[in-house]
Amino acid sequence: MKAVLVIVVIVVGGWIAYSYFTTGRIAPPSFTCGSQSGDDQALDRLATKLSQAESVYRGANRAAGRAVDTSREIEAAMKDVKAVLDELRSLKPGLKSDEAKKRASELEQRAEHALNRVK
Repeated sequence: MKAVLVIVVIVVGGWIAYSYFTTGRIAPPSFTCGSQSGDDQALDRLATKLSQAESVYRGANRAAGRAVDTSREIEAAMKDVKAVLDELRSLKPGLKSDEAKKRASELEQRAEHALNRVK
């Protein structure tokens, strides 16, 4: 009986870890064939683009500390952040669920914070 319980705990833990690493959030499992709404897919795509731009910006700042010219990388990252912010602002009025609206607001704040770090 203990072995079965241990196996169940391991499987559930693995499922939660997989969900977190693939979606970036811990959410209850979805049994709807894994399909997301269009809003969720768009927000996931924008969150990924924002994370990539933030990563490029951080890397450029680290390289700048070693006297490397990184102005182009920083400009490109900030252009990506502005594009994400513009797309979020155009997407936001059409969002249907409260969760999607909340997530869009959080992404918008994150993007604005990234832009303010550069100024």
